[in-house]
Amino acid sequence: MNAPLAVALGLSLATAPSFALVTYGSPHQYEVAAVGGTPWSLFDGVAHLVLTDAQGEASACSGAVLWSGGHLLTAAHCLYDTVLGFEAVSASIHLPALGFSTTVAVDRRLAHHDWTGDVSQGYDLAVIPLGTQVAAGYGIDRTGVGMFNLGTDDPPYLLMAGYGLSGSGALDGTLYPAGTLRAGFNQYDALWTDVPRAPYKFDFDDYTAAHNATGRNGTGFIPGYGEHWVEVDWDFSGDPVRGEAMIAPGDSGGPSFLDSILVGIHSFINTSAADGDAVINASFGEVAADTRVFLYADWIDARVAGAVPEPEAGWLMLAGMAGLWARRRQRSASI
Repeated sequence: MNAPLAVALGLSLATAPSFALVTYGSPHQYEVAAVGGTPWSLFDGVAHLVLTDAQGEASACSGAVLWSGGHLLTAAHCLYDTVLGFEAVSASIHLPALGFSTTVAVDRRLAHHDWTGDVSQGYDLAVIPLGTQVAAGYGIDRTGVGMFNLGTDDPPYLLMAGYGLSGSGALDGTLYPAGTLRAGFNQYDALWTDVPRAPYKFDFDDYTAAHNATGRNGTGFIPGYGEHWVEVDWDFSGDPVRGEAMIAPGDSGGPSFLDSILVGIHSFINTSAADGDAVINASFGEVAADTRVFLYADWIDARVAGAVPEPEAGWLMLAGMAGLWARRRQRSASI
């Protein structure tokens, strides 16, 4: 897929779309707990973010508290989106399970210094200091465990979480709103491209050949459990079927876990040849990408340790590049 076609997953609160992604969550927490014995408390450190720019426009994203308890990992485009022309000046951060909320000042210097706005190239990461400590946080992938069995027929299960929209394709966003924590299973199928920092790629299967974009069948192997079919309650009827969960608008910056290790950060979605409606709307057959966390472990460590942001001159150069990317992607769909 060409970068100009990809759509990042920040959710404008002024123009929330009616379509949504499928995950299963709060109404069916037992499904998460039943696979691999994962307790719902794993997600206590997954945050809901509301970003606001200097003009008062708001955008919703997700994030994950790091092991320090005082820093949040999210997507760079949540703070600085060159396509939408959005640059946040404040972030309201909510951890409902912990009863914690705070609002902090932010700017694009909190994003990775090599972030250009091209999501296909990687670097879509930002670390936000919380200004206080919270009781939940996650260790990160430091050795590349997220690459385990990548591209094989039995890659490991990942638990993906976020506060984005839910549903399947062009459903009513009022029925499946953003702002509710949801989680579901998927697996990394490949790398997005062959560029050095390309993100992980995964697809959205409903267990039909027509909507299978990567040639994987939606199964995985869980130690102690053997092969297991992913089951998702697409319509929240209480009757789950075989398939996979997927990210959607508002899930940007949310985490993917292997066991309890944070291995990926949600970055963007795109259409594919297996997408029945050929529209970027989180319908079956679409593909998505996570930033590979292990590639940025040193940078994350430095930010947690309080490293000084990069010189402002570097950001002035990036600001000039932002205009170029915005023009190259002006025909992209907006979410």
